[in-house]
Amino acid sequence: MGLLDDIRDGAIRCSSDIDGVLRQCLLLAAKLGHEPFRQWVESELNGYPDRASLPDYRIVPASIHFEVYSPGWTVKQLELSRFGGQVASR
Repeated sequence: MGLLDDIRDGAIRCSSDIDGVLRQCLLLAAKLGHEPFRQWVESELNGYPDRASLPDYRIVPASIHFEVYSPGWTVKQLELSRFGGQVASR
């Protein structure tokens, strides 16, 4: 079986290791000499260098909820965005 067949089979098999499939894609990009494909695979494997280069499918809108407990009262499921910059880490 050829490299492209291996990549296709790995991509559709539920039990495949995605890192392994991406490494095969890296080999294919090198064989083809296709620099944009190689850069995309490298970014998927190792992370994108900055937020500006993130593809839209890597940005997932989400809100952060947390629970606060204090003696005498409980506030549950506050949304972090309601506090803006008022929340500090310790």
